[in-house]
Amino acid sequence: MTHQKSHNSGFHHMIHLHIDKELLEVSVYRLFFYLAKNSVGLVLPFFLYKDLGYEIWQVFAFYFISQVAFFLSSPFIGMVISKLGIKHTLAFHSFAAVVFWYALPLVFTGDFMMDVLMFLPFFFLSGLSRMAADMAYDVFLTHHVHRESKGKVLAWLQIAMMLSGVIAPVVGAIIMVDFGFEFVTYLAFFLFFVSGVILFLTPDEKFKVNYSIKKLEKDILHSTPKNLFLAEIGYYFWDGILWVVWPLFLILVLKDVISMGALVGISSGIAMLVAFFVGKKIDVSNKEDMAGVIVKRGAVRAAFINFFRGIFFTPVLLGVVDCLNKINDQTIKVSHDYEVFKWLHEKDTFERAHIRRIVIESIYLFSVFIPMLLFYFLGVRYVDIIFVSFFLCGSLCLLLTSKVARLR
Repeated sequence: MTHQKSHNSGFHHMIHLHIDKELLEVSVYRLFFYLAKNSVGLVLPFFLYKDLGYEIWQVFAFYFISQVAFFLSSPFIGMVISKLGIKHTLAFHSFAAVVFWYALPLVFTGDFMMDVLMFLPFFFLSGLSRMAADMAYDVFLTHHVHRESKGKVLAWLQIAMMLSGVIAPVVGAIIMVDFGFEFVTYLAFFLFFVSGVILFLTPDEKFKVNYSIKKLEKDILHSTPKNLFLAEIGYYFWDGILWVVWPLFLILVLKDVISMGALVGISSGIAMLVAFFVGKKIDVSNKEDMAGVIVKRGAVRAAFINFFRGIFFTPVLLGVVDCLNKINDQTIKVSHDYEVFKWLHEKDTFERAHIRRIVIESIYLFSVFIPMLLFYFLGVRYVDIIFVSFFLCGSLCLLLTSKVARLR
């Protein structure tokens, strides 16, 4: 069993000597990585639905199969991190993304069953690298951030990610219209490659992951706080909706990929400022539970705001709703992560991070599996009802995010 003490000794010199440098490296990595991800991620559903002619349920099936691949790869992610190290695992995810996005437009032809079968190895590669990278990032932040400035650092890392959300969706949409999806992937895998090189060329440390898969399975069921399950359902079920359901909804409502990109980019830019002030408020407050108070209030506002996503169908009103949500989401995300990382830091950080990734990916799985079934059996006859129902259910689930304040 790897406990907090052994982890802290392994990270000790890195915390005190290289904290600023390493946080800068990871921040720059995340900026380039999310520039790539946001440039291609939003237009992918548009490509599958409009260009390839997939039915709506088949678009959801594409994402569902990718999630299944994550679960098949989940037993191996601890081994990947122990072999590669924390930062090089993040770099591995970038290089795997290069392969994934280069291959996608070459393999996919519009024949859904054949496309999926041919792409299974790439789904597995993507799943393995992404789960390992997400877990590595959780561990990195848990051990590389000073307690007295954790909120501010989390905010800056969130801003680095969101900065990409201002520019990339618009650029990706314009390239999609003028040159086609294939050229969007060229831009994406170039940026992914740059992000990978940034961390691959830096020194790293390797750590032994001292827990077995059998113990992991047991601890998921018996040692994981119920409030962690509830809090992650609250946040990541809605995040799963924004991952696929929201872009498809925008496709059907706006019918214009550039309008989609502009809507997402503008709202991300305004919201970016909020993340910093939320992190600063957490750090300067004398209240131990300030993060918990902020996330509770943010969850209530989020439930109210996102209920209206399925009601407002005009671009301007959709933009207002999305902008308000992104602004408010920073009050949830920064505070939520602050509480989770304190829980991860208490003990058994690697195993707890592994458990958390499995929980999150399970939630993502159901966030695409349920609409896949609904659209398969009901078709597009009830498309408005299905979308509105999902926005309503997801907004209500956001209230569960406040349970993160009761992890300890």
